[in-house]
Amino acid sequence: MSGIAARAARLFHRRPAALVDPLGFPSRRHPESLDRELAERDETWLAALADLLWPDDEYTRIITGGGS
Repeated sequence: MSGIAARAARLFHRRPAALVDPLGFPSRRHPESLDRELAERDETWLAALADLLWPDDEYTRIITGGGS
């Protein structure tokens, strides 16, 4: 097996890393930053999507636990 083929084989036979530690917190090697600020274009897109999906602010009531 060539060097490239051996490296490729190792990639496919790796055990998946745990995304959470035993206490339920994100592991050190979590694939995404959980506290990073969104880029303005992403925040604008997310706000537009929320407005489309929940035109009467239902999501705001769900996450705040009350009226808007």
